[in-house]
Amino acid sequence: MRNLGILILLIVCCLSCNEDSFSKIVEFEIEEEDQKLVVLSQLVPEVGENHIALSKTTSVVSSDDRFPYVVDADIKIVTPDQSDLQLDFTETIDGNNVANEEAGIYIIPEYDFLPGTTYSLQVQHPDFDDITSTITTSSKPDVEAVEFRNNRLSEFQTEEFYTIKINDNPDEVNYYRFNLFQTTFENGKDTIRYLQSIWFEENELLDGDINLLSDVAFQNNAKTITLEAYDFFTENTQIIKREVVVTSFGQELADYLQSVDLAFENEDNPFVEPSILYTNIENGLGIFTIGISTILEFEE
Repeated sequence: MRNLGILILLIVCCLSCNEDSFSKIVEFEIEEEDQKLVVLSQLVPEVGENHIALSKTTSVVSSDDRFPYVVDADIKIVTPDQSDLQLDFTETIDGNNVANEEAGIYIIPEYDFLPGTTYSLQVQHPDFDDITSTITTSSKPDVEAVEFRNNRLSEFQTEEFYTIKINDNPDEVNYYRFNLFQTTFENGKDTIRYLQSIWFEENELLDGDINLLSDVAFQNNAKTITLEAYDFFTENTQIIKREVVVTSFGQELADYLQSVDLAFENEDNPFVEPSILYTNIENGLGIFTIGISTILEFEE
């Protein structure tokens, strides 16, 4: 009987309780940091990469997954002779709209960047701290065009192989990138067409997923690699020229791209340590780098 009374008492207590009896709202403040400018700059004029993207960070509680772009900034690159390359904001490139919610695009004037040379980026905006970055370009890639061969897969598709010899600079840590261009005669006019190159039988040399070839496996030595591409054409297409642009970058670009890859891998994973993005921008975030290129021409 005593046990029955205790049970009834417990039931009454439970029925008289509400949600507030078991929960408590705790308010805390999130410390906000000042907004910073974000620079994305991978300058390689030989392949049309002649612009700098400028944006700004957002609040930590913002639901927007894009950084808003920044206009009215004063951006310049200081060259070794102390002259300034002044960049201008643009909303279009070749008729295409590029000013969007992700970044403001600033175009550099025509200029030939030199190997083994120091350049400084300076960005000023009335709403932000001034940001700077100084880099030294790598040496010009010492490369040779060894062989071109192709294999017709169908009436309008061929598989192409480009063999290149790289004489690596023993005094530098280099990362190489390859871009393929074809000049064609089609429908009565010359056109430049970009083809996506992929790796062939040399995947062990790739540095992760950052699309750069590290010289760690052949530093101080010559290395021969073969690149593979697929070409689609019509019966009226005549290929006039094939060019592979070999571009060398320093360690900073590889460090940045690897940190970005790691951040995406760790996204929404509560069991890993927060990843820190690499930056070489003082008082800001992002990457400033300049690639030095050598252009190889291949003939059938």
